[in-house]
Amino acid sequence: MKLERRQVKLNEIEAVHEILKQCGQDMKMRLGLGHWDPPYPLDLLRKAAQERRVYIVRSSEQIVATFTLGIEAPAYYRTIPGLWMLGIPWGNRQCM
Repeated sequence: MKLERRQVKLNEIEAVHEILKQCGQDMKMRLGLGHWDPPYPLDLLRKAAQERRVYIVRSSEQIVATFTLGIEAPAYYRTIPGLWMLGIPWGNRQCM
């Protein structure tokens, strides 16, 4: 299988959101992990695609995965309890 990666285009955001939705539901059902269900909000995903480095992975013209790269945490992460509140350097490598 040949995989290709590139930055997401704005007209692909809904397809990326659907991947997040399906993966979140699968992780919740199979593993009991509910942190991606409901999925990342569509409006925030659109904003991230414009302001950050959101990528897709394609196989045979079909989007099969997404990931985001960044060197700083998004501002809203400061409102969520976790290690990023401890001053630990941020490295954003989210992948679904």
